[in-house]
Amino acid sequence: MEFLKMMEDWKGFSPLTGKVDEAAVAAAMNLLDNKAGDPSHLHEYKIKEAITTTDFPYLLGQVLERDILARYQTAPTNWQPYVKIRTVKDFRTVALHKVQGNDNVLDKVVEKGEYLVSAMDDSYYSLAVAKYGRQFDIS
Repeated sequence: MEFLKMMEDWKGFSPLTGKVDEAAVAAAMNLLDNKAGDPSHLHEYKIKEAITTTDFPYLLGQVLERDILARYQTAPTNWQPYVKIRTVKDFRTVALHKVQGNDNVLDKVVEKGEYLVSAMDDSYYSLAVAKYGRQFDIS
């Protein structure tokens, strides 16, 4: 039942049609989790008996599919520290100006030494927003 609580908020799940109902899926979950608290030899016997029935493959498929969907998490992303995020108003090309040259490591200056002027340069580049995508079917 803990698993069913995890699935309450999941939208879009469609269970298998046919001879599998929600009560049977819950009973299969309880059997696999040994919710009855049976001794290991009795629990093993009940699972072996259930595997021989015709409904168990469908029930096990439902249990595994729901468990995988409930535990699915996307991989964490870490690209934000490496990129500069900019908002543009529309899809027109935006011209940008960049001053570069003072973003490197400072030169070592000896005691009472003179600070040297570093070379700077400027450049122009453009940025345009575009739409990318694709569609694929899952059966």
